[in-house]
Amino acid sequence: MTSRTRRLACLWACLAIASSTVTAPVFAQGTNDPAETDLTDTDGLESSSEITDLDKLRERRASLPEELDATRSLLAASEADIDKLSAGVASTEIQLELLLDDLTQAVEDRDDPQRIRQQAAIAGYVNGDPRGQGLLSEIDSINADIEPQARQKLYSVVVEDANTDIEQARQRLRDLSDAVDTLRNTQRSRFSELDAARSARASAAARLTVLEEDAENIDQRIEWLESLESSWVLTGLPSSGVDRPALAVKIDNVDAARPQTGINQADIVFEELVEDGRTRLIAIFNSTEADPVGPVRSVRTSDIEVLSNLGSPLFAASGGNDGAKRALRNSTLIDMTFDAETGAYYRQAGRAAPHNLFTNTSELFERGADRSSAPPPQLRFMAPTDELPATATPVTGVRVPFDKTTIDYRWNGTGWERTQNGSAHLDSNGEQVAPRNLIIQFVGYKPSAADGRSPEAIMVGGAVAWILVDGHLIEGTWNRPTLESHTVFRDADDNLVEVQPGRTWITLAQTDRAEIIK
Repeated sequence: MTSRTRRLACLWACLAIASSTVTAPVFAQGTNDPAETDLTDTDGLESSSEITDLDKLRERRASLPEELDATRSLLAASEADIDKLSAGVASTEIQLELLLDDLTQAVEDRDDPQRIRQQAAIAGYVNGDPRGQGLLSEIDSINADIEPQARQKLYSVVVEDANTDIEQARQRLRDLSDAVDTLRNTQRSRFSELDAARSARASAAARLTVLEEDAENIDQRIEWLESLESSWVLTGLPSSGVDRPALAVKIDNVDAARPQTGINQADIVFEELVEDGRTRLIAIFNSTEADPVGPVRSVRTSDIEVLSNLGSPLFAASGGNDGAKRALRNSTLIDMTFDAETGAYYRQAGRAAPHNLFTNTSELFERGADRSSAPPPQLRFMAPTDELPATATPVTGVRVPFDKTTIDYRWNGTGWERTQNGSAHLDSNGEQVAPRNLIIQFVGYKPSAADGRSPEAIMVGGAVAWILVDGHLIEGTWNRPTLESHTVFRDADDNLVEVQPGRTWITLAQTDRAEIIK
C-alpha cells in the first residue's frame, strides 16, 4: 500500500497502559476542520470525490498505461539531458580552471614594475645579450669614436623591446579576461539549462508517482466494487437483487424513548451528539426493512454532514428548527420527513409524546422509489480468507462518554453488545444491540449555524478512528476530503481497513473522550 504525501499524522503507535482502561488522547476541538487539515494530494484518485462507478473506473484504468509510458519517456529524456549538460558543465569547469591559471600568470606579468623590466633589459645587454652584442660589434666596426652614442641607442632599443613585452602582457591579460567572461557566461547558461532539466525530471518523477498511485488505487477500488456486485453495498452481505436507495431515519435515544424499534435491522447506524449532552441515532436502511421504525425525531444540521456521501438518500425525520429545515431543503437528501410525507407516519399507542411517532420503511421506500437511486459503497469488507492486520490488538470493549449519555460496547464473540447509561440497550423485541462491526470516529463539534445551542459534527477532514472488528481494535485514521466523498479508514501502517460483512454502528465521539476497556 502507498502513503499519501498529505496524509493525516494524528495516530499514536501504542496505548500507555496504566490500568484496566486507557483514555483516548486529547485532540483540539475541530481538528478535522478542512481549513486546518492537510488533505490528500489533489492529483490522486483518493483526494477527489470518491468514484464508485465501475465503468468510469475501468475507463480511467485503461487510459493509464499510455499516460505512464509518456511520463516515463519524459523522465528518461530529462535524465539524458541532465547527463549531457552535466558533462558540458564539467568540461567548462576544466577550461575555466586552465584559463584562470593563465590569467593569474598574466596578472603577475602585468604587475611587474616597468623600471625593473628596463633595468633587467639593460643588465641583459651588459652581460652579453646576443642582440645587443651584435649591434655593438656593428657600431664598433664603423667608428670607435661614436661608441657612447651607439651604446645609448642600443639601450633605447632594448628598453623599447621591454616596453613592447609589457604591452603584450597587458593585451594578453585583456584577451584572457574576455575569454574568462565568455566561458563564465557559457557556464551560467549551462547551469540554467541543467536546473531546467532537473526541474523537468522532478516534475516527471512526481507525475509518475501520482499515476502509479492512481493505478494502484483504481485497481483496489475496482476489486472492491467488483466484490460488491452481488452484495448489498452497505453490509457486504449477499444481495437479493433489489435495487433501492438508502433510507436514513432519525431515531430518538433518550431513556424515555427506549426501547426503540427497528434499530437492529439498520445496515449502518450513526450516533451523534445533540443538545444537553445527549445523543440521537441515524439508522440507515437499504438491505432490509423495518416495519415499524421509531420513535422518529427532528432533523439536525449534523445529519446533512453525515449523510451527503450517500448520494441522494431518502431522509425521514419529524420537526426541526427553521435553519435545519432550510439546510435540508438545500441539500442532496430527499425530504421524506413528517411535513413532506405526513401520511407515512403515525402515533403509537402506549407511548408519551414526543416519543411516540413511528413510520414504516416499506412505505417510505415505496414513496421515494422514483426519487433516488442505490447508494454508493461506503465500507470495505473482508473476504472469508482475509485476516486482521498485524496492528490489530484484542480488547474487551470501549466506553464513549457524552455529557449525559455513556455508551459501553463489549465483544460477545459475534458482535459488540451495547450498554447505555448502565443498562443493556434492547430493542422493542428484547434483542440487545450488538453490531458485527463498531467504529469510533473522533470528530470535532461546532455550534450549528441553525441554532448555536445545537452541536454540529465536523465530518469533512480527518482525525483518529478506532475500528473494532472480531474482538480486536485497529487504531487508525479517517479521511473525507469532501461532503460527497465516502469516508476512508486506514490503519497505523496506512493500509485501508476492511470490516466484516454485516451491520456497523459508528459513534461520532468527541475528540477528547473515549476509553478502551482491556
